[in-house]
Amino acid sequence: MMLCTNSGLLIVSCSCLWLCPKPLLHLICKHVRYFPHGFNTLANRHYIGPYTDKRHYGYESMSRKAQIDFDLWYAEASKHVFDFQKELHLYGVNDVVLLREACMKYRDEFISCTNFDPFSVTTLVNCCTAVYKTMFLPPNTLALTHNNAYVTQHKAFSNVSIQWLEYVKHSRNVDVRHALNGGEVAAGRYFLDGYYNQNGIAHALEFNGCAHHSHDCRYVPDSVHPLSKVPYRVLRRHFDDKVSYLANDRGFQVEVVWECKWQHAKGHDPNVMAFMANYVHPERLKPRDSLFGGRTNAYQLYYKVKPGKQIHYVDFTLLYPSCQSLYDYPTHHPQIILSDFQPIENYFGLIKATVLPPRGLLHPVLPHRCNGKLMFPLCCVCAETLNQTTPCVHSDAERSLKGC
Repeated sequence: MMLCTNSGLLIVSCSCLWLCPKPLLHLICKHVRYFPHGFNTLANRHYIGPYTDKRHYGYESMSRKAQIDFDLWYAEASKHVFDFQKELHLYGVNDVVLLREACMKYRDEFISCTNFDPFSVTTLVNCCTAVYKTMFLPPNTLALTHNNAYVTQHKAFSNVSIQWLEYVKHSRNVDVRHALNGGEVAAGRYFLDGYYNQNGIAHALEFNGCAHHSHDCRYVPDSVHPLSKVPYRVLRRHFDDKVSYLANDRGFQVEVVWECKWQHAKGHDPNVMAFMANYVHPERLKPRDSLFGGRTNAYQLYYKVKPGKQIHYVDFTLLYPSCQSLYDYPTHHPQIILSDFQPIENYFGLIKATVLPPRGLLHPVLPHRCNGKLMFPLCCVCAETLNQTTPCVHSDAERSLKGC
């Protein structure tokens, strides 16, 4: 029985399954095309003798044209001896050949229709999405992007370089733009590790890894960098050319810090040490982190029905189709906001936030990933320690959930 709580709904159940089953006999295959599935039993697995009756081949379920083709084949084949093990092996080989031929024909026809190779992706959903994006997606709608497209846009950066740039921002009380704060500023053919403008003076901040840029602490001119295979003297010359260009051609006040100097400061400079004691590495929002699966737990594992009572199964409609069909959908590339936040209700999009869940909810709603599982807890620490037996005594900071 199906109980529908909304009598005003018009529910139409459509299926395209009838389009899927297709005979593959027209595909090229040099081995036998028919096999007596009805004869495939343990008792017959070593059978050698005359060909079995047509009914074992599903003769009654064939179309008239298929029966005519089968009769022609059967009239010739039945003149020989039927070896079940041999025919079973040929049928397995035949299946593989048919699968290969079907795959190649599918690929050829798909490419001819869409100019897209369906085997370049792993699922049919990915295939359909790729065709939609390349052939049917209206311009200036959905953003076509890739992993880390809004983080690593121009060149790689290191966490230690962000530490120094954040220290400059904190110690000088200036707004330093870098890869995780507004993106790297372009200066001609280069991108700056950090940039800020103070009193009309443009400052270019460069953080250099000692090995990659050939600092004096490990600079051996005639040796070759083990990864890039470029001589150290060439790497150093490239960096010196960049500094000269930024200072002389672009008018920047250039400041360079080498990795070894910063590492030493973190262990000996009191100001740097105090900053690092409370340093929180800025992390950019990752849209994929906002995607979660649904609940799969059972609230009642077993219920014994009492006399005169009935139990019902309640099905909740999946929200994915209705949300994608009826609600607002993000279009274009996003505006990335890292500071000066307005009230959250003024935004439409994703936010990286810390939320304090209430206590005592029967059905928590915020997802949290930990211990390789997706959970819906009211306390972050209880979830991570798998506490299910003792009352929660954690502070608000410990209970808070962080996520996108």
